[in-house]
Amino acid sequence: MYSHAHVCMYVCMYVCSIVRFFGTRRVLHLSTGSMGKSGACFQGLDPTCIMIHRSLLVLLLTNFLFQSNHSKKTSPVSWHEHHRASFSSSSHRLYHPTCSKGNCTHGQSTLHHHLHGPHAAFYHDGRIMSGRGIHNISHNHYYRGHFQNNTYHGLGVMHRGRTTYHGRYHTGVLSGPVTTTLRNGTVWRSHFHNSIPWSGKTRWPWCIDDTRIDCLDHGVYLGHWWMGKPNGFGIFINGTVRYEGGFIDGTFTGHGILMIENQYRYDGYFQMGEKHGNGVMYDLHKHVKFWGEFRENEKHGIGFTRWPGFLYGFNVRKNMWRNGIQKIDLPHSEL
Repeated sequence: MYSHAHVCMYVCMYVCSIVRFFGTRRVLHLSTGSMGKSGACFQGLDPTCIMIHRSLLVLLLTNFLFQSNHSKKTSPVSWHEHHRASFSSSSHRLYHPTCSKGNCTHGQSTLHHHLHGPHAAFYHDGRIMSGRGIHNISHNHYYRGHFQNNTYHGLGVMHRGRTTYHGRYHTGVLSGPVTTTLRNGTVWRSHFHNSIPWSGKTRWPWCIDDTRIDCLDHGVYLGHWWMGKPNGFGIFINGTVRYEGGFIDGTFTGHGILMIENQYRYDGYFQMGEKHGNGVMYDLHKHVKFWGEFRENEKHGIGFTRWPGFLYGFNVRKNMWRNGIQKIDLPHSEL
């Protein structure tokens, strides 16, 4: 995929090649002839200047088209779908081990996994009563390790996609030291309590609004934990929202970058989950940039607004805001 700079360069080379091949007068005749009286005003100018002027118009159109595509590539949804699809095609075969000894339904049997080797356990009605086995939870989520009375008990490894959690279970509850290995090989260490990250650094399902039923189905947090909540620096993603920055007791606090799918991008300070302090907000649809002060998620204080011009360039305006309402337009001499 070519970048914006490459396209601009190719457009300029294309215009120059037309001028060389057809001749400057021929190009001017074709372009001004179709414009009528409006094109006659260019006949007395330098041909090079005319071609540069028209090249700029082509570049502005190219910039507009690529801005819309760029916002989709960097959106939280595209990032989430990219990482979800990266292992969905190749990992389907990882979670279907074969029974190499016995019937894996009654009695002593051995289940063989082509990546993790044999797992010998005692089965009753298809359930693992004791020994080492593999339990498929979902397509990309499974447990392998020790069992006792059909529950996770002892050393085991939980697989969530390509992220693994090595730790010790007690009657189905993960507690104690846990080693997390990410899909890129990064190793983090943490401490779990009642199957919840209690301290340290790990990757685990988490959501902002815990009142939703499907909250944990899409939200994930990567970073530091303390007493079961994100604390410190981390990254939160749930498919439509991506936040990278500071946390205190599970809320956005301190400096961070927040991206809302197809809406806006905010780079600034937060307090208790709300935009509070100096920040920069960029509207992904209107390409309008605002930088100034915020209070309780609203624009408050002095701020600057910049929006694209009609053909090229930008317009800048300085305003006074109060609780999200524009109060005063400051004169241009104050900029």
